[in-house]
Amino acid sequence: MLSDVLFWGVVGAMGLGVLAAAVRMFRRGAPAPEAKALVFELPLPERPSATGMQTTGRLWHRRGGRFALATDRDDDPITALWGASPNEIYAVGWDNIGVRIWDGTQWRKETTPARRLTGVWGNGTQVFAAGHRIYERTRDGRWTPVPVEGEAAGGIHALWGPRPDVVYGVGWHGTVLRRTVTGVWRPERTGSDEALLSVGGLGPDAIWAVSQDGAILRRRRDTWTEEHRVDAILGAVWGAGNDVYVVGSGGLILHSTGDGRWREQESGTSSQLTGVWGKGPTEVYAYGLQSALLTSRGDGRWRPIRTNFAQQFRAVWSPEGSDDLVIAGEQFYEE
Repeated sequence: MLSDVLFWGVVGAMGLGVLAAAVRMFRRGAPAPEAKALVFELPLPERPSATGMQTTGRLWHRRGGRFALATDRDDDPITALWGASPNEIYAVGWDNIGVRIWDGTQWRKETTPARRLTGVWGNGTQVFAAGHRIYERTRDGRWTPVPVEGEAAGGIHALWGPRPDVVYGVGWHGTVLRRTVTGVWRPERTGSDEALLSVGGLGPDAIWAVSQDGAILRRRRDTWTEEHRVDAILGAVWGAGNDVYVVGSGGLILHSTGDGRWREQESGTSSQLTGVWGKGPTEVYAYGLQSALLTSRGDGRWRPIRTNFAQQFRAVWSPEGSDDLVIAGEQFYEE
């Protein structure tokens, strides 16, 4: 399908991050001294039972100060995490992952009509998952397609909402869908044809989306405009309090206070960063390829987290008021 070709086009485009990294490191000159690293010891599974090239998913859940592996060796990649509480956490992904839910005692699986899911978000009473379509979870655990005016060509990559009754989904060709109080999802004009990979913000009038071609779009007073652009692949945006972060290729981390100005923060890595998420303004995580995993207290300094996992981190989530932490990773095998 054309949408599958486009989907894997993003994966191929990630290779441009290597060139962007070299350019960025040249501009910066000698790297700053590395901050003392944290260390996470992550239990690793056996190799997949099948041979040949394949990509597998890894899900780690820290409770009581120790990480446990929550996936099997043959599970498919996990792409996104969201939680309502320490006892209600959602993980979505490809094929046999579907939706995994932590209910306070175990991770259990719910099936969906979708073959591949790339985003999940909820508001305490409703939970939505995104892929080629957007699905809403019913009270009895079924996932049903939501009503959409028009069609999101190629699918939706990510979801986020500034308040319980409003949710945004972003995707291919500058697509933005907005869920209204009536429950119908309506498209909004962005003036962009670029693939939007993430959406996030600080509130109803402070919402950003980022593209794989380096654009940062902002929604204000019902209008989307391009606020900033960089020579990089942008992977994610997240905000809390008065702080907004965008991450991308070459270890790029940008920060803004919502004033329209974006300042680069030294990440200490040249790896492709594909995600950023925080428990709040003083506990933020950035992560991506080549086992890149960083954390910041919101002071502009980023501290590396060393692990025994050598490939890509896909998502991080942690409940407020708890030391619990959930991390999703992806591992590629060549034989």
